[in-house]
Amino acid sequence: MESKRFPLFVFFLGFSIRVIARLLRGTNNFWETGYHAYSRLVTSIVSHSDFSVATNYGDQRAFWPPIYPLFLAFFTVGNRWYLPAIVAQSAVGALTAVIIYHIGRELFDRQTASIAGLIVALYPYYVSHDTKVQDTALFTCLTALCIFLLIKCWKSESKLTWALAGLVLGIALLTRAMLQPFALIVFVWFGYTRGRKVLLTIAVFCLTISPWLIRNYLELGSPVFTTQTGRFVWDAHNDDTFVYYPSIGIDNVEWNAWKKLPTEEQSRIQAMGEISQNYYFQKKGLDYIRAHPGLTIYQSVLKVKTAFSWMLSPTDGWAKEIVYFISYFPILILGLWGMFRSRGRWREFVPIYAMFIGFIGVTAFFWSHTSHRTFLDCYFILFAAYTITAAVRRTDKSIVFV
Repeated sequence: MESKRFPLFVFFLGFSIRVIARLLRGTNNFWETGYHAYSRLVTSIVSHSDFSVATNYGDQRAFWPPIYPLFLAFFTVGNRWYLPAIVAQSAVGALTAVIIYHIGRELFDRQTASIAGLIVALYPYYVSHDTKVQDTALFTCLTALCIFLLIKCWKSESKLTWALAGLVLGIALLTRAMLQPFALIVFVWFGYTRGRKVLLTIAVFCLTISPWLIRNYLELGSPVFTTQTGRFVWDAHNDDTFVYYPSIGIDNVEWNAWKKLPTEEQSRIQAMGEISQNYYFQKKGLDYIRAHPGLTIYQSVLKVKTAFSWMLSPTDGWAKEIVYFISYFPILILGLWGMFRSRGRWREFVPIYAMFIGFIGVTAFFWSHTSHRTFLDCYFILFAAYTITAAVRRTDKSIVFV
């Protein structure tokens, strides 16, 4: 197969297997395969041009960053159709495989890129989850594209490339707010190594995120990415956190901690504004940290361990656990070995390493389930492909890849 056609082959392979897998599981339950509140939010966006969603704490107008809800609203036309959303998310997941192929070409070679692209296209977790009502597929694709552009920036003088990097990074951050530490690391690194060139990236990035922040400042009184942050701090730091997490979803932690609050406190919280609630929950979490510093450090280590574990969090049926272990554990080990083998070229890999560092920092302070980490699996796959290619070349130098 000609190399120029290979990315197209990877795309159609990844797209087809995602659509087929979803059709075999059925499509009528689309809105039940992820976060149910997205359905209410999409209806609000399309029917009322309003970005608010009803929650246990009252109507929230900045509950999620805007990109994925708008993506869903566009492709479902306000919950009327779900097949276009399934097709769109399958295409996004397949596009991630193509982007990883091109990252492999930039950092390694055609052989490594081909193996990495194929594995991402067929990776069971991606195939299964890319068509669920979660931002994972879109976020994985956007962050991979951001990594690709930043790698190009390392070698490029093109202003367009530097500008596109800022645009995609901004859109990715408006998809999942946990990307903030990554953005800071990247800006500092490129500012240190490439000087003023990074200013264009920063400028476009700021222009991209500013409409959402300005909107929240005008409507809520604070330029936040999401008003869930305070609750996440509280979820991560209370007496019930490790009673349920990591084997049971963090929502159970929050719900049980909420039920333990006195009725008067619950009523007081529900009467607060959205920003006041955010700060109130944040203070409760920070107070817990100050009261339990040693336990907080220990639990931070457990959270990072959970994020990269070869066991699903939350736990699932034994069949899914086996498939997950068989597919994830090898790429984890081979990927870590590939990172170690290529350590002499670490400067080229800074954007990838920054993504890992940012995620680990966020996880240590907050928490993470398996689905929150899987956007990093494509980089484990990339370095695993590098390990595989090197091993094959040592055993048979006559093998030629596509």
